[in-house]
Amino acid sequence: MLKSIGWVGAAFFVYGALTLDAFSSLNSAYGFLAFAGIFSAVYILLSVLGWLAVGLPSHWVICKYTSGGYRYYVVVAILFFAGVLIFSNLQAAAFWGLVALVQALVFRFYLTGKSHNQ
Repeated sequence: MLKSIGWVGAAFFVYGALTLDAFSSLNSAYGFLAFAGIFSAVYILLSVLGWLAVGLPSHWVICKYTSGGYRYYVVVAILFFAGVLIFSNLQAAAFWGLVALVQALVFRFYLTGKSHNQ
C-alpha cells in the first residue's frame, strides 16, 4: 500500500515539476515546492484514508471471492471513480479515479510481481 502511494505520488511530483516549469527561476521553485508540500500532505492523507475505506476491503473481497486478477482492481477503480463523480465534479473524479487505478495496479504488481522477490 505504501509503495503504491509513494510511486504514484513521486510520478505526480515529477510530472508537475516538468509541466509547470517549476525550476525556471528561484521564485517559481519556491512556489512549486510550497505547492508540492501542501499537495503531498493532502495526497498522502486522502490516499491512506482511501486505502483504509475502499482499497483494503476491496482487496480482501477480491482475494477471497475471485482469482485476484488485475481486471477486478480496475473494476474497483471504475466504481470508485463513479462514487467520486456522484459527490464531486468530473475533473476531481477523473483525477482521483486515475490515482486509485494506478495505485491499485502498482499495489497488485508489488503484491504478486516477481521483481520484488528476486
